[in-house]
Amino acid sequence: MGNDSATSILDFEPISELKLLDKLQLCREFELERAPIFVAAPMVRYSNLPFRRVVKQFGADIIYSPMIQASSLLQSYRNRTLQWGWHLGDDQPVLQLAASNGKDFADAVELAYDLTSGVDLNCGCPKQNVRKIGCGSALLKHPETIADIVKQAKRRIQNENYPVSVKLRILNSTRDTVEMCRMLEHAGVDRIAIHIRTVETGGTGPTVPEVGSLVKSSINVPLYVNGGVRNLRQAFELAKITNADGIMVANGLLHNPALFAGYDHTPYSCIQKFVDEAILEGMGLDFFHQHLMFMLRYVLGKRERQNFNNCASIPHILDNLNRLGIV
Repeated sequence: MGNDSATSILDFEPISELKLLDKLQLCREFELERAPIFVAAPMVRYSNLPFRRVVKQFGADIIYSPMIQASSLLQSYRNRTLQWGWHLGDDQPVLQLAASNGKDFADAVELAYDLTSGVDLNCGCPKQNVRKIGCGSALLKHPETIADIVKQAKRRIQNENYPVSVKLRILNSTRDTVEMCRMLEHAGVDRIAIHIRTVETGGTGPTVPEVGSLVKSSINVPLYVNGGVRNLRQAFELAKITNADGIMVANGLLHNPALFAGYDHTPYSCIQKFVDEAILEGMGLDFFHQHLMFMLRYVLGKRERQNFNNCASIPHILDNLNRLGIV
């Protein structure tokens, strides 16, 4: 029923024309031998199983779980059941953990090993409730602790095909950022993802891709760069500037889960896929509605968005999407 290039059946504002970028053409334009690895970043609440399935179908090479507290997975069977049923699934994501010490991290990795394709230590979350327990970006003040956590996980797993990685933010000192990454490489980390913003600039401040480039030239393990990418052209541009092995995207994928496939905004087929997966997995109203509001941000006109945002139940949402000709 939906048509990716159609206008709304409602007599409001037209839906913007859908455009599709070609990866080979972008490789030639930016003089890259190959496209970068496309990585769907870990996002608290939003990197759930239905969303991961959608971004995977639309071009993501690597997908992460949301950040999960290692200690919460170790505390009770109930916590493990809740996390396993929703955040982990048949897609074998990279498990991102928040941990303040190597034992909790290694114990949680061992528990989740069979359900995941790798593990990542979050060292970038700036939220106060995460930092006050010594996790997230609080670890950036203690790079030796990060290195020890990596070492303990590597000793526990001992599988070269199961990568242990770290996601960082850049420090205020470029030199300290480079030295931290070198320390982690020496500790045995298999890859590094770096958000090219400082903790202070959060998720919307200016990015510093030059630091990503310096880090890449200083280490021999794969580097993923994260920050500021809203479309596929920007992903290729960032890959050119930094020489990164992979480009990691967070908010850009929330607004357009088909970004890595080259679409400049969310196509109807992507929305349809998300609706099917979310209904199948029993996603609750709040997350279902929020995901769709993100996806429709650059698809619907202002009045259509206002109508959609006022939907108060899943049947109401589905009816609205049906009347718009989307599902």
